[in-house]
Amino acid sequence: RLVGALRPGLWTWATLVVLSTLVVARVAASWPDRAGMPRAAFTTYGDQAEDGFIYGISVADLKNTPRVKEMGFGWMKAHISWRGAEPQRGKYNWGELNKAIRMARENQLALLLRVDQAPAWAHPSNPDPSAPPDHDYLPDWRRFLRLTAARAAGRVHAYEIWNEPNLTIEWGGKAPDPAGYSALLEA
Repeated sequence: RLVGALRPGLWTWATLVVLSTLVVARVAASWPDRAGMPRAAFTTYGDQAEDGFIYGISVADLKNTPRVKEMGFGWMKAHISWRGAEPQRGKYNWGELNKAIRMARENQLALLLRVDQAPAWAHPSNPDPSAPPDHDYLPDWRRFLRLTAARAAGRVHAYEIWNEPNLTIEWGGKAPDPAGYSALLEA
C-alpha cells in the first residue's frame, strides 16, 4: 500500500534515502577502531590532536609532503607567516619559505603558497594576532610580498593571499572587510 501511495518522484527520493543510509552504515561499520590504529597511521595538526585528523593525514604539515606525492597529487600548499618571516621590521627569517620550496622540489610538486599573518608591528590598532595590517602598513606588506616573490621566483607556482578573509576569526576578530581585503590584493 505504501508503494502505491507514493508518487513516482517521492518513490525515487525515498529509495535514494534508504540506499544512502545503508551505504553510510556499511562504510561506517567497516572503519577500523581508532584505539586499534597505530599512531603512525594518522597525523594531528595544531591543537586538533585528540579530536581532529583521526584518520588520514594533514597535507598542510610539510613533513607529510612525500605522502602527498604518493597519493598522486601534483600540487602542494604551504604557508608563510609574515609575522614569522619579518618579526621585526626589516629583519627576515626565510626558514618557512625555504623549507616549503625544498619540500616541493624534493617531491616534484608544484607549490601554492599562502601568505598571511601580519606581524604585531604592522597592526598596532588591533592586538589580535589574526589582524591584517593597518592601512598605513600596506607599503610594508607590498614590500614583503615583493621580497617573497623575488626569493621564490620560478619555485612558487601560485599564491593565496590571506587565509579565509571572509571569517571574523581570520580578520582580527572584526567583521570581514571586502575593501580591506581588496587593498591587500592590490598591494
